[in-house]
Amino acid sequence: ITEMRLSLGMIGGGEGAFIGAVHRMAARADRIDAVAIVTPNHLHHGPARAFLDAGIAVICDKPLTTNLADALDLAAAAARTGAPFVLTHNYSGYAMVRQMRAMVAAGTLGAIRVVQAEYAQDWLARPLPGNKQADWRGDPDRAGPGGALGDIATHAYHLATFVLGAPADQVSAETSRFVEGRRLDDDVQLRLRWAGGARGQLWASQVAVGAANGLRLRVYGENAGLEWAQEDPDMLRFAP
Repeated sequence: ITEMRLSLGMIGGGEGAFIGAVHRMAARADRIDAVAIVTPNHLHHGPARAFLDAGIAVICDKPLTTNLADALDLAAAAARTGAPFVLTHNYSGYAMVRQMRAMVAAGTLGAIRVVQAEYAQDWLARPLPGNKQADWRGDPDRAGPGGALGDIATHAYHLATFVLGAPADQVSAETSRFVEGRRLDDDVQLRLRWAGGARGQLWASQVAVGAANGLRLRVYGENAGLEWAQEDPDMLRFAP
C-alpha cells in the first residue's frame, strides 16, 4: 500500500515515471492483485490505462473518463490485456434495490408505467471557497463536462435502469447553474422514455437546501408500486 501511494505521487513527475513504477510493481513476486482508481475524474484514464497494460485488475470510480475517446481507449486496453476492469455504481448493491429488480422482472408490478428517480443534496447550495472537493468538482478541466449531472444524476439513472433491466431510449434534459459564478451545472431535470412504454422523470440537485444524501426511486406498474430511499435502505414499500 505504501509503495502504491508513492507511485501515484509520480504522476507529477511525468507519465513515464508513473508507468515505470506500475510495471515494476507488476513484476514483483508479491505483486498487487487489483487497484482502485478514486482520484479526481481527469486522473482516471492515465492510471487506469497503466495498470491495465501491466495486466493488473482495475476498479475505477465513475465516471469512467471525462471524454469518449479516453473511455474507448480503456475499453480497448481491457479487451487487449484481458485484465478485469470494473466501473463502480455501488448503490445497486443494496438488498432492497435488488429485490425491486427481481419483482419488476417477475412481473409483480405488471407493465411498468411510471419511474421517478431523484438524488438531492445541498452541500453546494453556496460557494465553498477552500473546499477541495468543491474546487475540483466545479472545474470542467478536472471534473469533465458535467457537474451534478455527472456526479449524482448518473447514480439515479443507473438505479432506475438497473431496476427496470433496460436503459431509457429517449432522454430530454435541462441543466441549471443556480450559484453565481459556477462553471458546471448544480441542478438537472430529465424526462425519460423506455421502449416498453414506461415514462420517467429524474431530478438531481446539489443545491436542494435541507437534503443530505437523498437518493430515491419509485416505480409504478399497472398492478402495484414500489418505493425505496437510501436514508432507510433496508425498507422497501410495496403497494399492490
